[in-house]
Amino acid sequence: MALLPSSLRTTAVLSESRRAVRSVLLVARLPSVGGRRESERVTWGHNAQLDQVLGESLSRAWAAGAGPGDGPVTLDVDSSICETYGLKKQGARFGHTKVRGYHPLVGSVAGLGDVVGVRLRGGNAHSGRGAASFLTQVFNRVRRAGATGPMVLRADSGFYNRNVTAACDKAEVNYSVTPSSTRACTT
Repeated sequence: MALLPSSLRTTAVLSESRRAVRSVLLVARLPSVGGRRESERVTWGHNAQLDQVLGESLSRAWAAGAGPGDGPVTLDVDSSICETYGLKKQGARFGHTKVRGYHPLVGSVAGLGDVVGVRLRGGNAHSGRGAASFLTQVFNRVRRAGATGPMVLRADSGFYNRNVTAACDKAEVNYSVTPSSTRACTT
């Protein structure tokens, strides 16, 4: 691979990363075998291994030139509602939207669109639940992947709490978190 021009090396690493991400995403869609879904055999340890694959894929892609390098990095974090069907889905709950499903946290790099972290949570989880530890994991992953420039976190009011701001301060990440509009803020 050292003899290839840099553009081809980048393409090769990005293709390898895309294959790894597709493999990760296919785990949730495993077929039924003997009346039992293969995805039911996926444990917390498997999830941790898949998370390591995401981190390694990101590191390889960014090392090949796809990352920000020493430029500024803006991280967007948000939660999403993922509707599920069926009554026996583990962790699926009714949340504030009155939809049965999951409420995962997603971290991405603005401009690049790279997903740098995902954490699956039950549907009744508040947006900010577990956000501080999730962000610490994302900040560490982005730094390990090779981002050396300044980082800024963007988040909505669901993430406005002292644990999130403390995690940002500890990691030396600037943040822009929209607070809720309360009466004290508007008068």
